[in-house]
Amino acid sequence: AVGLRDARNTARRYLIKQITVTITWMPALLGRWRCPALTAFFRAATFCGEEEFYFLAVPVYLWYFDAGNAIPLVLLFLFNLYVGNWLKNIFSLPRPPTAMRWHETPAGAGAGVGSR
Repeated sequence: AVGLRDARNTARRYLIKQITVTITWMPALLGRWRCPALTAFFRAATFCGEEEFYFLAVPVYLWYFDAGNAIPLVLLFLFNLYVGNWLKNIFSLPRPPTAMRWHETPAGAGAGVGSR
């Protein structure tokens, strides 16, 4: 258990260092490139990684295309959801500064860079 804790802490320190480096240049890039078209594109891309997307996309796919893949597709969705939440909880990374967020996150909403 001590080895896992040390590995987690090492990975967390590395990720926080990378986030700190990104925070120094990201606001300038966001200010230069932010526009309504890119905002819409990245909101749509972000939506594709959320649970709501899967709850819409999986039934539509199964209904219109291939119902034979129902069990593997649902298992893939559940595995993806489990691993993503597990990694988020393991690393407990801080949220980005308010100036870098695309939307306001309520206080006490938990950890995780880029998550709601």
